[in-house]
Amino acid sequence: MKMKKISQKIQLIALRQYANTLALFSELKAGEWAMKLFFTPRKGRLTDENRQTLRSATWETLQLRDVKIQTYRWEGKGETILLAHGWESNAARWQQLGKKLRKQGYTVVALDAPAHGESGSAQFNAFLYAEMIKTAVERFAPTTIIGHSVGAFATAFYATHFLHPSVKRLVLMAAPSELNQIFDKFLDFIRVSPKVRRGFYRKLELMFGHPIEYFSIKTLVQKLTINGLVIHDKTDDICKFEDGEQIHAHWQGSAFVATEGYGHTLRHENVQKIVMDYLQKELA
Repeated sequence: MKMKKISQKIQLIALRQYANTLALFSELKAGEWAMKLFFTPRKGRLTDENRQTLRSATWETLQLRDVKIQTYRWEGKGETILLAHGWESNAARWQQLGKKLRKQGYTVVALDAPAHGESGSAQFNAFLYAEMIKTAVERFAPTTIIGHSVGAFATAFYATHFLHPSVKRLVLMAAPSELNQIFDKFLDFIRVSPKVRRGFYRKLELMFGHPIEYFSIKTLVQKLTINGLVIHDKTDDICKFEDGEQIHAHWQGSAFVATEGYGHTLRHENVQKIVMDYLQKELA
């Protein structure tokens, strides 16, 4: 374990030195390199255990331009609910909540994000993820979308840019309010120079056509005319608790539930009960 930590530290130092040196010649090239590093997940592809979890689903592949979208469907007699997982995860993360939803008769559909699970793309992209959600919604017509972490961001971005008439409500779990907070944490962690940081944000702006401040959930949700639930844990060490509070404050049709002790993952039966109770109330 000690040797592994030493090796990781050496790798981090090498990455930092490379980025900072590259920035001396081109801030934009250094920023592009850092962006590729950030958007390449280290895990999240399906394991044998994940495949076992998903074996009872109907596997269906959708296509978005040249990107494969892997979906998993459990057919029920009730309304359809679409599940969007977070960073370095995959559709199998919904195993427990999915079981509860299916027990209540819902049709459950889960999808893998870009560069995760069995979906295509070499790198993750939250905006591509939003388009993948759009494609899945057009295929399955869910009434509810539940997203976790960056899956919650992609869900909110989808709903404010592409909303389909079938979608009546959202559940956002551990959602980041501002994307730049996550990017800043990454850049702080690898301790790159201000030149690399400037190049990183400039490359993002060129790629997506907007400055990073545009991608703010608390700002975007002000446009929403549908209802939703925001769940955030007080001990979340990835997306701070205030993010959930701010999203709720700016989303007129939202309810807010604060939890404590479940961290960023929100993997707990009490959280599952909160979701189930909300859906039963909404669909009554």
